[in-house]
Amino acid sequence: MSDRGILDEYRQAAAGLALDYIVLRLPREVAVARARDRAIGPLPDYPPHIFEGLSDLGALEPHAFPVGDHDVDGLAALIRRAVAAQSHRLV
Repeated sequence: MSDRGILDEYRQAAAGLALDYIVLRLPREVAVARARDRAIGPLPDYPPHIFEGLSDLGALEPHAFPVGDHDVDGLAALIRRAVAAQSHRLV
């Protein structure tokens, strides 16, 4: 099932409720390091173009939230503000 199909299921399940969609976008180097270093199913040789393929959100690009140098608390605060402002609202 495509990501859009999954989102359609969430939209239907959220009928009458607010649904926010935020994609946390890591820098490529961080994503590669996490994939390489994870305990289960590590990817020592990160497949070419996988990051770019997963990063392409198409029409949902405005829902991407660059993680940057934020610590967990700073990122959580940014997400709370985005949800409060309804800037990432799907329905």
